[in-house]
Amino acid sequence: MTKARAIYSKYALAIWTFVAIVVVIGGVALVVIPMMLKRYERQYHALVHQRLEHRARALSRFAERQLSDGRDPKDVLVELQWIVTAAKDANGFSAVVDRNTSTVVCHPDESFVGFVLQGDISRYALQDRKGKPMPMKEIETWDDIVDSTGFGALVSDDVNDVIMVQFVIGQPWVVVSASDTDRIQANMDATRAMFFGVGAVLAFVIAIPASVAARRVSARYERRIEARERKIREERAKSDALLRNILPEKVADRLKAGDSVIAERHEDVAILFADLVGFTDLAGQMNAARLVPVLNEIFSGFDELADAHGVEKIKTIGDAYMACGGLPTADPEGARKIASMALDMFPVIDAVNRRHDLNLELRVGIHSGEVVAGVIGKRKFIYDLWGAAVNTASRLESSSVPGRIQVSAEVRERLGDGFSLDERGEIELKGVGAIRTWFLTGRARKDRAGAEYQRS
Repeated sequence: MTKARAIYSKYALAIWTFVAIVVVIGGVALVVIPMMLKRYERQYHALVHQRLEHRARALSRFAERQLSDGRDPKDVLVELQWIVTAAKDANGFSAVVDRNTSTVVCHPDESFVGFVLQGDISRYALQDRKGKPMPMKEIETWDDIVDSTGFGALVSDDVNDVIMVQFVIGQPWVVVSASDTDRIQANMDATRAMFFGVGAVLAFVIAIPASVAARRVSARYERRIEARERKIREERAKSDALLRNILPEKVADRLKAGDSVIAERHEDVAILFADLVGFTDLAGQMNAARLVPVLNEIFSGFDELADAHGVEKIKTIGDAYMACGGLPTADPEGARKIASMALDMFPVIDAVNRRHDLNLELRVGIHSGEVVAGVIGKRKFIYDLWGAAVNTASRLESSSVPGRIQVSAEVRERLGDGFSLDERGEIELKGVGAIRTWFLTGRARKDRAGAEYQRS
């Protein structure tokens, strides 16, 4: 069902274009053409009647003129016989009947000459008040003639004729002109069938190319729409990727879902601050074209470490880098992940120093505690952390020693035996007070010889 619906949706425009054209042209063929042909048929019949009337009148006047010139009636009949024989065609004929005896005196088929009709043929001729002949206005059909006069004997049994009559003054003759309406009707029917056939063929001839053209047009627009939708999807993917670079994935999803206020309290988060010692002096000595790529190389390396260790980068401030473990989802391994990342940050600095012949050092501070995390801003929004733990981590970094990682007692407790630390002792932190701190020196693991490995 779904496949059929997809096919219909794909070809719907072409199908309905085809149907519409066939219906319109078919409607014209079935309604308009018959009306036109009917009018043409009436006009054609009127012309036939006029021709029959003209023929009957012409023959009667010819006979009257011959008689008025003193011709013998028998000679006139001979002339009339020759005329009606010569004038016979496929659509009709003329004949002369003696109205007194109802005898056929002239006929294209001479075997009918002398044939006596049953009935009074004169009633089919109209006269004016003075007795002068008038053209027959009414159309008399074959059945009427046969029933009343037996005139059907003059023509074939399978012919349906229209008959016009005209008196010959001075003689008891009636000139009769007959035309085969069946043949006319057959021609009309053939013409009608031809128009219907042409209409049907024309409908298909027009509908098929139009449907194909409609399909091509719809396909072209479908491709444009698909291209636009693909472009939108690509741009949306880029936007989502950019958003996820700025925000944690779960926070980005909530922001896309329409959450206007995103702020959550997290009880145990490990916070790392790292600062590039000597970068400020370097910025005064190196032009921006070299300085920015160096900084980008360092922070890009830190970003890769954050992804590798499963921690969340929060932001960079100048030459400082901030990350945390245990956000946006609580993670009991957050402190260990942050500690591992901190240890791996130093090889990144060493590699940059070697490549660019620099002497940068890294100073790191780590603390664990409760924070509030959320999104601030409406346009250039950022994901940030607030709380005393954040301030403590920042103070641990600023009070640390270049090339060392200073951690608080809370961090030492969470690291357990997996890392090696050297106690620094109690120090005074601005805005925090006196606290005990340790330097994280490496990962504590046993090699095959049983010796402890530490970061040198």
